[in-house]
This record gives sequence, structure tokens and C-alpha cells, in this order.
Amino acid sequence: MKKVYIETYGCRMNLCDSEIILGILSGHGYGYTGVLADADCVILNGCSVREIGHTKVFERIAELEKTLASHVILIIAGCVSTQLDDSFFAAYPRVQLVIHSTAYKHIFEAIGALARNQSTHLIVTGDNNDEIYDRQLPLRLLEDNVTAAVTIMKGCDFYCSYCIEPYTRGGRTNRSYEGIMAEIADIRDKGYREITLFGHIVDLWEGEHDGGPKNFAQLLSDIAEACPEQRIKFISSHPLTFTDQMADVMARHKNIMRVAHLPVQSGSNEVLRRMNRKYTAAQFVERIYAIKEIVPDINIVTDIMVGFPGEKEKDFEATLKLLDTIRLTDINVFKFSMRKGTPTHKKYSDDVPPYVKEERRRKVYSLVEKIRNEAARNLVGTTQRVVAESRYKESRWWSGRDMCHRTIYFVPKQGMAIGEQCDIVVRGVEDGKLYGELCL
Repeated sequence: MKKVYIETYGCRMNLCDSEIILGILSGHGYGYTGVLADADCVILNGCSVREIGHTKVFERIAELEKTLASHVILIIAGCVSTQLDDSFFAAYPRVQLVIHSTAYKHIFEAIGALARNQSTHLIVTGDNNDEIYDRQLPLRLLEDNVTAAVTIMKGCDFYCSYCIEPYTRGGRTNRSYEGIMAEIADIRDKGYREITLFGHIVDLWEGEHDGGPKNFAQLLSDIAEACPEQRIKFISSHPLTFTDQMADVMARHKNIMRVAHLPVQSGSNEVLRRMNRKYTAAQFVERIYAIKEIVPDINIVTDIMVGFPGEKEKDFEATLKLLDTIRLTDINVFKFSMRKGTPTHKKYSDDVPPYVKEERRRKVYSLVEKIRNEAARNLVGTTQRVVAESRYKESRWWSGRDMCHRTIYFVPKQGMAIGEQCDIVVRGVEDGKLYGELCL
């Protein structure tokens, strides 16, 4: 049996794509191997959203060119592939196949053509409507056995000025209601504890069932009812598309996790305008308050981008003010990275010095740590339902996440298994980390 080895770079959606690739090749007799030296095909599934992900793929290609056996076919997949043309093979001749995420259904035929020496280098493209792979059930060889991810839509039509995604993934494509629910049933039957619904803007999913339209809130409700023993979460949302109906569904279903990802990016209206985010800082704050009115215990995760072109000190101070106002405890901070092919690349220069970006990143983290520690101390004495997820080899501590996606460290009882649910009493906070003990 021929074997395929795959490395995934970027977000969880790329991991879902890797599972799709393995599922397709499995249907043609390929087995999966986690050992590079055993592989007949090596696939690098690369991300192009951030410069660092793009760079990592090219660094890995250079490493593999020196070590791969001559018979091994080296393949570049993922959204990074859409930025490559025939000139790429001149620079990296060891790569034989570049395949777009819209063309994975052709990957076996492409590998066969290379193996039969019918071609030495191939770029395989496809139709955007093929990318969703609606009826292809993943084998789930790469995921852990606690959380399963389901891609329900791909692509984006918002065209934020800094983002390459609409150009590498294309416009919005929705997976069918029936395809999603078939995969949900498969996950439930396999005994996973948690299901994560993925989309570039997951709120915008639309479909049909029983002759009528379905929106994301209705889909979310149907999944929660179909999987009463699983925890359900979704990522990512958008400040303009997270509806009160979605919040109502979260409040109504106890197994939907109290967490939502709503990236704000900046607290400056001028920076938001240049980013083409289509909302103001005040509108974002208003949306946060409205959601919390419906789901008071929700943990809203946001993203902050520091150092966007033209970001002045007053703009950054507006971001700090916004964060201090809404008091969110879970924030991802990114230093702006210019991506070729985006409107920002065409219109602006990367004029914020690296040391200023780093200083601003540290200031955001410092404020968030202060807010997080205050919120964590308020949790001492409370009881949280946790799913055990990780054990530490050289420590007695395990960790798991509660319904608000907060990590809590605890000492397990004898015979406890990863994936098991348990109630934890929070006993203390150390360096922003929550520690607790099992309710026996």
C-alpha cells in the first residue's frame, strides 16, 4: 500500500482540508503515515493568510529538497498554492505538484500522471463550487479524539483590505444542510465530546431543508438538538453578522458553549475605515453589550491588529480604551503583516516600525492580563463543568476547558480518561491560570 504523509500549516480549517485530502486518497488505496521516511507522497498544506505561514512552507520545501528520496512525490496544497505559477517550479524543482483547494478531487489522477512520468510538474486548479467537498466524510486521522471540526462554509465576500483570503479561497460557498448533518451524525456516533463548526464567517451560512430556507442560527439549533451529549461551538463570526437570533439559540441550548469569536481589529474608526471593516468602534461595543444582554456569561474572544499602515499613537490609544471598556479576557494580538495582492499592499506602505508594533503588542497583552486576572479571581469558589483534554507527562496536573472555553488545571481522579466530563471547583489563580479540584 502506498502511503501519504501530510503537514498542515495555518488554521483549523486547513486541518479540515488535510482530512479531506486523506479521505480522498484513502478511497484510492492510499494509507496515512505519520512517519516522513515511510511516505510515497509528501503534502505540505500551506496557509497564506499571514506572512509567517507562507514563509514556513517555503522553508520546509527547502529542507525537504535535501532529504526526500527521489521516488517521493512532493505536493503543495492549501490556499498558498493559488499564489504559485509555473515559475515556482524553476525555483523549487523538487516540488512536482501544486494543487488548489478547489481541485482535491483530482489529486489521485495528478499523482498517477506524475508516477507514470506523463508529466514532471503539474498545477491543478478547480471550480470554486467544488471546494466545499460536501459529501466527503473525513477519516479524522489528524485530530485528537475529543474535538471534531466541521467545515460548513468557505470563502468570504467582505474584502477587508489587509486580507488575502477572498483572493486565495474565493467568494462564499455554503455546504448543504444534508451534508453537514451527515457529518455531525458521524461525529456523534464516533463518540467525540465536542463539535466545532467552521467557516470564514460562519454566521453567513445559508441552506435549504424540507423545501424551505435555513440560516445559521437554525442550523446551530438543529445540531444542538441532534447532539445533546456533545458540546457545540463555532468560529469565526463577524461584528456585522452575529445576530440576536444566534444569541437566543445559544441561551436556549445548554450544550452550546458560551464562547464566540468576534474580531474587532482596532478601536480607531480611521483605522477600521482603512481596513474596510464596515463598522465603527461604537457599533462594535454596542453589539457586545447586546449579545451579553442575551447571554450574560458568554466569553467573547476578539482579535487586535497592531501596526496597521498609518496607525498613529492616538489610534492605538483608542484601541486600548475600547479594550478597557468592554473588558474582554481572551484576546489574540497580531502585528500587522503586509500581504502581497491585498488592497492594503496596493494602497499603503508598511510604515509602522517593527519596534513600535512590538511595543504596542506588549501593551495590549499587559492590559489584557490585568483584566484576565481580575476576572479569574472572581471565578474562585465557583464550580465549572470541564472536559479533560490534556495530561502533562512530568506533572500531576491535567487541563480541560469549561463551557466558556476557559482552561482549568486540576489533579485527576484515579482511572480518569481524556475526554471525560467532570465538575471542577476553582480554588485559585496563578499567573492568570485557573486551578481547581474535582468535585467528588
